[in-house]
Amino acid sequence: IEIMTNLVGLEIKEFDNRCNEEIGLRIQNKRIERNMTGVELGTYLSVNANQVSRIETGKVKCKLEYIFILCQIFECSADYLLFGTEERDYLSDKQMKCIMDIKKYF
Repeated sequence: IEIMTNLVGLEIKEFDNRCNEEIGLRIQNKRIERNMTGVELGTYLSVNANQVSRIETGKVKCKLEYIFILCQIFECSADYLLFGTEERDYLSDKQMKCIMDIKKYF
């Protein structure tokens, strides 16, 4: 995976076939967590089970309109599907540890 640095110093990951595979795997995992078949998911996306399989294996790109629907079905963020980032609480782990340490005194 090639990473570029833009003018403001942010690292930008280039979209490649590996990204398709990773996105597809996250979609497949969420589908399985929901005990859904490829046919059932395909119904929501208006595609057949073969196309769902092709998305899940990274053979085709997942369209934006599918991501929009998938986030609602799986109750997850687009960040999770696209980048694998889990949704976090508003407090960092370090902040939570501090709170737990303080609670010990009360």
